[in-house]
Amino acid sequence: MATANTSTTTSMPTTTTTARTTQQL
Repeated sequence: MATANTSTTTSMPTTTTTARTTQQL
């Protein structure tokens, strides 16, 4: 999952916030 999130993060900056929130949770 982490790898998939990282790939999407590179495409969309907005996804970065979602990925970071998931890591905090």
